[in-house]
Amino acid sequence: MNRRDGYQTCRRFLCAFMATGLFSTLAIGQAGSDTRPPALEEPSVRKADPVRMRSALDAFREQNGASWRCQWDDRTGLARYLRKGRTPVPGAGANPAAAASVFLADARNILGLSRPIDTLVHAETRPMVVGHGVEFQQRHRGIPVFESTVVVVLDSEHAITQVSSTVWPVGELDTRPQRLAKEAEGIAVRSHGRQIVVSDSKPELVIMPRGEGILAWKVMLSVGPQRLPWRHLIDARTGAILERVNLTACQHGHAPPQQRMRASLPPAPPHMPFGPPMAPPPCEREWVLEEPAAGEVKVESVLAPEYTYWVTIDVGVSSENVGEEDIQIESVYGAGITLLPGIDYEIEVLWSGSTWDSYNPDKDGPPDGIGGTGHWDVFFATINSTGFFWDVTDGSPIANCQCSDGFVENSPVGPGQLWAFGGDFWGNGELCTSSGSRTFTYREDDLAETVYLSLGLDTGRTGSIDGLYPSWGRYEVKISANTPYFNPNPVVTLNDATLVDDGDSNEAVPINGYVIGGELPRLDSPGAMAPYQPIGDYCKVEDVDAPATDPVYSHDKRFPFLRDCDGFEAVNCYLHITQYQEYLQSLGYTGAKAINDRPISVDAHSGGADNSFYAPDGNGTGRLAFGDGGVDDGEDADVIVHEYAHACFDNVHIGVLSGNGGNGSNETRAMNEGAADFLAADYFADESTASGFNPAVFAEWDAESASGLRRLDLDLKYPADIGGSYHNNGQIFSRALWDIRGDVGGGRTIRLLIEAIKALPNNPKFTDMALRMLEVDLGNGPSPADVTAIKEAFLDRGIFRMVRVRAEDSSGNAINGQIDITVTEEDVDGEDDGQAGFDRVYPYNQELTLTAPVNPGGGRTLVGWRLELGGIEPGSDAGPVTVKLDQVAIPAGGYLVTAIYDVVLTGDFDGDGSVSGSDLGSLLALFGAPVDMFPEYDLNGDGSIDGGDIGILLANWTG
Repeated sequence: MNRRDGYQTCRRFLCAFMATGLFSTLAIGQAGSDTRPPALEEPSVRKADPVRMRSALDAFREQNGASWRCQWDDRTGLARYLRKGRTPVPGAGANPAAAASVFLADARNILGLSRPIDTLVHAETRPMVVGHGVEFQQRHRGIPVFESTVVVVLDSEHAITQVSSTVWPVGELDTRPQRLAKEAEGIAVRSHGRQIVVSDSKPELVIMPRGEGILAWKVMLSVGPQRLPWRHLIDARTGAILERVNLTACQHGHAPPQQRMRASLPPAPPHMPFGPPMAPPPCEREWVLEEPAAGEVKVESVLAPEYTYWVTIDVGVSSENVGEEDIQIESVYGAGITLLPGIDYEIEVLWSGSTWDSYNPDKDGPPDGIGGTGHWDVFFATINSTGFFWDVTDGSPIANCQCSDGFVENSPVGPGQLWAFGGDFWGNGELCTSSGSRTFTYREDDLAETVYLSLGLDTGRTGSIDGLYPSWGRYEVKISANTPYFNPNPVVTLNDATLVDDGDSNEAVPINGYVIGGELPRLDSPGAMAPYQPIGDYCKVEDVDAPATDPVYSHDKRFPFLRDCDGFEAVNCYLHITQYQEYLQSLGYTGAKAINDRPISVDAHSGGADNSFYAPDGNGTGRLAFGDGGVDDGEDADVIVHEYAHACFDNVHIGVLSGNGGNGSNETRAMNEGAADFLAADYFADESTASGFNPAVFAEWDAESASGLRRLDLDLKYPADIGGSYHNNGQIFSRALWDIRGDVGGGRTIRLLIEAIKALPNNPKFTDMALRMLEVDLGNGPSPADVTAIKEAFLDRGIFRMVRVRAEDSSGNAINGQIDITVTEEDVDGEDDGQAGFDRVYPYNQELTLTAPVNPGGGRTLVGWRLELGGIEPGSDAGPVTVKLDQVAIPAGGYLVTAIYDVVLTGDFDGDGSVSGSDLGSLLALFGAPVDMFPEYDLNGDGSIDGGDIGILLANWTG
């Protein structure tokens, strides 16, 4: 449902005057071939037919009065606006919708609804300052025509005063779809690539207002980890995508910078109809009154049903009907409000005004050529960056005006935009009365400026005026804006590391350093007649620590603050915590596996120190606090997600990364910090990459530096680079996670990390986390790809060590695949072929016991071990050896442990390198001698020196 000139957009509301089923559907007219447009793919339909248009208008005026004016739509040749007239309809007071239906039935030709298949269905009825507004939705053969509506305005006396229409003249359209709804949904889903997509509702058949009309499926989807709403219009005949629109700019990362969102200022004390009176919080605006006499300007803020916020402004002589001869002070009666620069504002004004003999003549007579030098009473609305109307204007805003509305851009009398209406009647008994609506849009790009909105009545400050002929009126105003936030911060968004805080000044960050969003997601409903605050499903912004800060309000879930307002940090914290929780849920952490699925307490302004923290409570449900020292930490979403990550880790396994409630070891806290850095950097990596900024830099805005507070891409090694703060040591661990992310993706790395945290022992070391990550089963056992990525990442950091084992002979030649060497300790990667020539990975500081056979055969005998870096102890040269993997500097290939074997000739007793006669003589001389005295001569090991030994010697005879 769209507003068409002066009617409210996209609001559903309750109305006591809505018809109870009567006239809920209106079928209008008979066939008329001259209204059918040619078939075009673009919105233009045909050239307007002046003859047909004049005939239709004459027929309409004949039935409803000659004062009616029509504004035509050049695309369709149909009436777009009907104004200036007034048609009473009997019974309208009891049922405005029924009265509007009767009126439209008579106006069917001028609106182009001349066939029974064209139908208007009542959508809603809304009370307005001037009466009621009734909206109807166009249908063709029962199918809604997309964004095609008719709005009828009734005044306070229940007469029709205005009609706006976007009716589209649908031609002979075949309304039988050739593509099924399921096909259209599949086309829409596939258009988002590999993103997570959820269908919000069943596809709806609509007619797009193009050419003869295009039958289309409207498909609504939630896309991505933030479940952003997307609308798709798919051609029901061809399957082509006709439209694909992101319905909110409060999305993760890629909001169009100029997309206008309907948002509004928070309610302005002291006029709030809820809660006790209070001083206005910073950056929440109060109305400034300009009144010559007390009580002649009244301002009242009203939260209407469904939290629609309106400001009612009464101006003039007590805003009550008075006589023509009553007296009114010649002055300005008005109310104004200052607004923030840099924000796209949409100001909707509903007005009604009355003036007696609007022209104030001098003593010589009326201004009909006889010498009048007076001034019309004028109702005005201005918006500019110069000042309020009464401060910058010193003359009549119009020189001539009818009793109707007019609009002037950059008026020489009032800077910026000026809209005004007055009267041209000055005969006795002539009361000029006018009402209607107008919508302003305005944006001031210079963030050093202030925007001024003024509304009121100027009763004349020039000419010879006498204070007679009073005027009075009422304005009803709704100010809509957007929600600026940082995503993650302006340094990344602008790829500009030269930005500095400059004491929270607006001018320090250009407006394109912000992302423009719409409604904050998942806010709690505050109840009837109360405003929204940044309190919702996953975040509760509240003031806990000094200094005291005022609450932040919004009537429509939008919060238009810039960084010089305390509300900006509150909004930034709420938004990013909520979106990150939704991201965790998209990774599968819902239901029994949910993490921090609660409204965590957040103080967005926790003292003047440059310090933010998670304060645990021993139950895994602590709170967050963000300091204001330097750059306010609540402005940098890297810091926000980092601190929220601490809360999530604590919720997963209470206290394990902070020493179960204590400080824990340096490595424990380093992992806590490094893992939190990783969650933030990973989450905003796409934004950094898109802007050309290094995604591995963390909190560059908070640090006001291109290198950030810390980085995730430094080549730091364990344990050589351990030292200093646990924040800095965390960069060793975060680099390992960053490398794993490069191999298996960010979401999977987070899941591996979280599941490993669940299994950690108290006060864990880096090696504990690395080993637990290898064991994580994300489905059907630990993934080989995960194991490889984790092993390589922690090897690169020195947290894992590669051990290569081989056997050599005394000449340095490798003996591979022949020597059965074993390691008693369980290795990390599980690869063990039981022989020399294998590589394995072990945690840092692991002690290994290697055993090799002393006599493996082939004449080989173990003569010792060699470790290139030393460190083999204890153990004998020919027995098991213990190796401790504690060297800081090791070769890139890891440790190399070598078993040294030599080949010994059996029977070479004299050591001359041969088995010959001298050796046989020695054996014969000892024939039968005690073995315990000459064991080396017992060649066959049978306990005696005899003929068997002679046989072995002869078998090895070399001569």
